[in-house]
Amino acid sequence: MDVKLIIEHDQDTESPNTYENWKLVSFNRRHTSFADPYEYLLPPDEYGEPVPANIGIRRKLKTGTAFILSYFEHGLCQWGLKGETHNCQWDTARIAGLLFWEGKPKELPKSYEERKEWARSFLKEYTDWCNGNCYYFRIEDMDGNILDSCGGFIGDDGLADNIKGNLGDEYNIVAIEGEAADAIDLEDFQKVA
Repeated sequence: MDVKLIIEHDQDTESPNTYENWKLVSFNRRHTSFADPYEYLLPPDEYGEPVPANIGIRRKLKTGTAFILSYFEHGLCQWGLKGETHNCQWDTARIAGLLFWEGKPKELPKSYEERKEWARSFLKEYTDWCNGNCYYFRIEDMDGNILDSCGGFIGDDGLADNIKGNLGDEYNIVAIEGEAADAIDLEDFQKVA
C-alpha cells in the first residue's frame, strides 16, 4: 500500500533523565535538572579542579559511576564529560553538573573507558532532547487517513531505522512530509528489489 510518512517535532517527549539509568544534575538554576552544586562538590582546589563533597561521590567519580560534566550553550546547547564540549570562554561552563549511574553497578561494563562511552551516549541523547530534536511520525494513506503513528523519538541518528522498526512490510512510503521531514531521506525507505 502506498502511503505518506509525516514527521513532526514531538514537544511531549519525556526527558531521558526520567527513564534512563543515568541521572543528570545541572548546576544551572534555569535547568529542570537543577541541584545545588555544594551538595556534590566543594569549592575548587588551588588548581581549579572540583573537590567531591564526600567520600561517596569521590568513589563514584573514581569508578565511573559518576562523571563531572561541562556545558556549552550558544543558541543550542551541548552537554559533555568534563572538557569534552565546545570550549569558549563566554559560552562554556567547565564544571556544569554531574552524571550519576542509578542502576545496578553490575549492569555497567567493567572498564572505566566503556562506562565513559555509555555516559557519552546518554549525554548525546540528553543534548538532543534539550535542543528539541524529538520526533513523532504518522502514516497516512493517499487520502489523508491516519493508519499508524508513534512518538518519543530523540535525535536524528537512527530515526529512519526506528521508524522502520515500528512499521510493517505492508507500507510503501512514497513521500515524506511534515515540519521535520528533512530529518530523514526518502531513500532510507525505498524497497530494494
